[in-house]
Amino acid sequence: MREIPKYSNGEVELFYKLAGQKGKQLGLENLDNGFDGVQIRLWYDYSLTINRELLVLIKNDSRWTAAYFDFTVDWNYKKQTETIKKVIKKELSPKSGWVSFISELYQLKIDTLPNMVDIPGLSLGTDGITYNIEYADKDKYRFFGYHLHELHQNKAWQAKNMVAILKLVEKEFGIQTRFIQNR
Repeated sequence: MREIPKYSNGEVELFYKLAGQKGKQLGLENLDNGFDGVQIRLWYDYSLTINRELLVLIKNDSRWTAAYFDFTVDWNYKKQTETIKKVIKKELSPKSGWVSFISELYQLKIDTLPNMVDIPGLSLGTDGITYNIEYADKDKYRFFGYHLHELHQNKAWQAKNMVAILKLVEKEFGIQTRFIQNR
């Protein structure tokens, strides 16, 4: 099963395309056809800035690992491409341990949350922060995103879960998500 978000005209969403471009530049494998194990990528896309972040969680056999990428991009508006300029990569482990952390992620439905644009009553802004998640296992690949989710957390449980996922990642790995409201 593949879930890749598309615009109403049938074209694949820009954030999906950009994640693929950046993933390739970072040397990450394409997940579109699934992953032997589990891989979760959390992309931090800050509008109108050159800063980007990525947390990659990988389960091979029964072992989890995490890699954090902090990087800058050169955005080409005309071509709608991002070229990575400077990368800092760190290996991380959750403070409470893998079992607890992964259990909480699944309780927040990291593997089944819908794309924000598919939730009735939620609107996208034109500026701000978007958090995109790629989820892949041997049977499926999903890409979904939330834009200014903190503004919608009282309107939809899905947006509330996204806020909780980001706060959990911050607590466990010390990744300071930028501009989250209602701390």
